[in-house]
Amino acid sequence: MGSLADPALRRKRIQAHAAFDRLWKEGPLTKKQAYRWLRGALGLPEEQAHIACFSHYQCDRLIAMCSQTSQPERAAA
Repeated sequence: MGSLADPALRRKRIQAHAAFDRLWKEGPLTKKQAYRWLRGALGLPEEQAHIACFSHYQCDRLIAMCSQTSQPERAAA
């Protein structure tokens, strides 16, 4: 799964995954809740909510959102 990426995009996706994973590994959400939050926050359908397919822009946006919030609203999750 995923799309081809040059080295810069691969690094960006790794950074985005690290930021996102903290939400459910160290944060208040379960993994399922975190992915539901990601879909809602980025307005993506389930089949497109895979960091392995994200563009530079989507990665940057996810990193920023994850760093701005340590507790996404549970109601959105």
